Amino acid sequence: MQLADKTVVISGGGRGIGRAIAERRGREGARVALLDVSAADLEAARSGLEAVGVAARGYEVNVAVEEQVVKTMDRIVSDGGFRL
Repeated sequence: MQLADKTVVISGGGRGIGRAIAERRGREGARVALLDVSAADLEAARSGLEAVGVAARGYEVNVAVEEQVVKTMDRIVSDGGFRL
């Protein structure tokens, strides 16, 4: 698998193109960190990805706010199994 032992961070990962990219990268072996402003979209995407065997976590964040992005990246790094 091309992306085995890698983590990809995808903004807008809760739906649409972001979710499709997340699934593609997950099927290539990556762990997927989904970023989105909608907790409901994140949960739906995360559970849908896990249902097809993709390791995914959701992070509610507004990527237009730098402080939120920095804190979220720190969380992703500190979460077990989601090394960058």
